[in-house]
Order: sequence, then C-alpha cells, then structure tokens
Amino acid sequence: MGDASLDLVLMFVPIEPAHITAMHHDPELWAYAYNKGIVLVSPYNLLSAMKLISDLWQREKQNRNAMDIADRSGALYDKFVSFTDTLRDLGMHINRSHNSYEEAIKQLTSGKGNIISQVEKMKTLGAKAKKEIPEKLLQLGLEEDEE
Repeated sequence: MGDASLDLVLMFVPIEPAHITAMHHDPELWAYAYNKGIVLVSPYNLLSAMKLISDLWQREKQNRNAMDIADRSGALYDKFVSFTDTLRDLGMHINRSHNSYEEAIKQLTSGKGNIISQVEKMKTLGAKAKKEIPEKLLQLGLEEDEE
C-alpha cells in the first residue's frame, strides 16, 4: 500500500443490528477479520475509527517531520562546523597578514637608514616628486633614523 495508507481496511456494515447479530452469531468474527487485515465497523463506531485513523496519520506526519528536522539539523551542524573551520583559517590568515604588515612597516620605518628616511633625503637632495609621504609615516621613519 502507499505511504498514507494503513495496514488495515475498514469494512463498513451500514446496518447496526446486522453488525450486532453477526458478532453474536460468531464471537470470533472480529478477531478473524482483524487477522486478515480487516476491521469491521458499524455506524456506531465509524466516526471513532475514522478519528483514530486521522490521528494516526497526523502522528505519522509528525514523525516524518521530526526525522526531516533531525536530518536537516545534522546537515546544519556539519555546515556550522565547516564554517567555524573556515573562520579559524581566516583568523590565522588575518594574523599572518597583520604580521606581514607590521614587518613591512618595520622595514619602512625602523633603524638607521630606513627606507623612509632615505627616500626623504633623496627628495631633499632634489628628487622631483609630485606626492608627499603621509606625515604620520614620515615622522615615524625620521624618528627611527635619528635613534
């Protein structure tokens, strides 16, 4: 049977007295039918049987949703772990970039005869330049050259 079907079939006996007479005549009739996958219902218990089936289908849908949520949660968790790995790698790259930046600034500004002081001296000696070294960087380079 399909996804939304039960393992049982309802056999509706529309005449309540006929249903009662059949059950009195053969008390094992209900068990026999049930073992064959048939549930005998009458007008008296039809609505409760249908409500029960509706509730079972609702629970089955909830169970499928719970399984889907569990699958999606697992996939989301895996994506999250991958994201944190990438974020950690990014942090290491940022730190390396920052360290490289600091090293480049140090080469530019540190020690006697640093690059900034040398290019500034070339400008003082007559190098024709259209641009100026930013004041903050220039000060840093010239201070280090004097030490």
